[in-house]
Amino acid sequence: MKVFCYKMTCDTGFAPNPFYGVLTLATCKPNIRRVAKPGDWIAGFTGKPLNPKQKIGEEKLVYLAKITGKLTFAEYWQLFPEKRPIEQSVASEPSSCSGATVSNPKKTTKPCCGSATVSDEDNDCYRKCGDNIYEPCESADKGYRQRAGKNHQGWTESDLKADAVLVCEEFYYFPKGNYVDIPSEIHPSLPRDFCYSRCPEELVEYIKAHCVTSETLTASFPIPFKCKSLK
Repeated sequence: MKVFCYKMTCDTGFAPNPFYGVLTLATCKPNIRRVAKPGDWIAGFTGKPLNPKQKIGEEKLVYLAKITGKLTFAEYWQLFPEKRPIEQSVASEPSSCSGATVSNPKKTTKPCCGSATVSDEDNDCYRKCGDNIYEPCESADKGYRQRAGKNHQGWTESDLKADAVLVCEEFYYFPKGNYVDIPSEIHPSLPRDFCYSRCPEELVEYIKAHCVTSETLTASFPIPFKCKSLK
């Protein structure tokens, strides 16, 4: 088991996207998305923009998630339409697109808890945070056109360095104000890109045993707060 640890510069509900009962990492961190596999974990810690007074080694945990599926952008586009952003603006690609599809996509996750459990207000909020922004397009560079919402414009070249979306059915996401302090003996030494946890089993067990509260966003309790609490 590996735990991929990195520092987050923002916490908007976009990358990662923890809504509809499944946490996904579909943009940013191409190096993690390329090499991580189902069975591994991802841990996002606070960078300076999220916790300005922190010192090295004092980064707090924002989320921990177990990777249960790994999809191409084309598969993700088809299988998770609820995660497409509701506010769409096409970025720097031709307007003509054939809308390429995937033949017999493999469903690697259980069905989402989905819109049936989400109010209209919440659904609108979550869709604005949608991270499913790469539409298959045969005429576009690298086969995808970015349909970005308010959270993500540009960065296409960086995102497409890894044609991979990480899907996590088990996750623990701590809204702002609830970021978690990690004991120094299991706290990772966080570089600029990412690192592997030196104590992967201990880190995962510590979070499960000591940090999950009624304020924690999990797959089984998908809607404990409004999107505005992430911003």
